[in-house]
This record gives sequence, C-alpha cells and structure tokens, in this order.
Amino acid sequence: MTKLDPAAADGVHYTTDPRIRHLAEAAWRMRTGGTRTDWLCLGKNNHEALIYQAREWVRAAVAAGILPPPGGRDWLQDARRAANADDTTEETR
Repeated sequence: MTKLDPAAADGVHYTTDPRIRHLAEAAWRMRTGGTRTDWLCLGKNNHEALIYQAREWVRAAVAAGILPPPGGRDWLQDARRAANADDTTEETR
C-alpha cells in the first residue's frame, strides 16, 4: 500500500482548491446527466452537489501522492482554467 502523507493534503479546501469543485461537478453530471447550469443551481451547500465528498477524494489523492498538493501560482491558474473550461468539445462545435 502507498505510504500516506496527510500533511500534504492540509491545503486542500473548497475555497482555495478549484479541483474540488471541478471533481464534484464532473461526478454530479456523470451521475445525473445534468448540465453545468443545473449543477450551479444546486449551490455549494446542497448535499447533492458532492462538495464534501469531492474534498475528501482530492485530499486522499494528494495524501497518496496521486495528485500534487496545492501550491504555486502556475498550479492555481491551471486548476482554475480546468474548472472553468467550456464544457463543449471539439466534436460538438
């Protein structure tokens, strides 16, 4: 089993780590078939928005070394860009 580093996951929080919202939205949309607008209408405190679960998934992935810990300007810009990407693909344009 992978050695865990829980301290690496200390910086993983909903307000500072866009990966949490991105992962929660992706999981919710895959489960429901809903749109981005539908997901946004749920609000972050709605239990169906999966925010709490996504935070735990990202924290676990960081602790296990699967994802890098949050930090640095380039990391944050890349994470925000991914979380706010247009949800259309080249095939649908």
